[in-house]
Amino acid sequence: MNIASLFAGLNRAAPGETGTVAWAVTVAGTSPGAAVLDAGCGTGADLAEFNRAIPGAGIEAVELAEEFIAEVRRKHPEVTTLVADMTDPPGGQFDLIRSAGSIYRVGVSGGLAAWRGLLAAGGRVAWAACDEPLAARIVALHPGAFDVAMNTGLKAGIDLWRVHGAKYGYRLIVAAPA
Repeated sequence: MNIASLFAGLNRAAPGETGTVAWAVTVAGTSPGAAVLDAGCGTGADLAEFNRAIPGAGIEAVELAEEFIAEVRRKHPEVTTLVADMTDPPGGQFDLIRSAGSIYRVGVSGGLAAWRGLLAAGGRVAWAACDEPLAARIVALHPGAFDVAMNTGLKAGIDLWRVHGAKYGYRLIVAAPA
């Protein structure tokens, strides 16, 4: 089983809901025409909301799972899509880097360190902070161990998310480098 089949049937592959992108864009002070990186974009569930919240945005969506990128390309041809590591995406300076739950693949510290040099002056990073126990299960994954089907704890967390959705709990964090 690969990552795409693990999330099959869900409209998203990470925590979030309608309105979270608009909230993050507002809190981050992201301007029209901004350069945005959706790091670990999954199925692209938030890309339409990015387009609405940031008129004229230049959006890049990166994801390791080719199946997810194929779906994003079908749904959002206006977005630049790349099968790439979210910690080392091709491209330049971003005004907003957003990673829903994918940041936990490398850990929050690892993601923030990798993206520091990719932020434009005044740029921000936004991510979903999952409440326990899902966050602990995701953090337990080893970087590079992408066969998450072998991680029964993560699968159990995803199964709970399928049943309980947003009630399962997460917070959205927007941060700027010090």
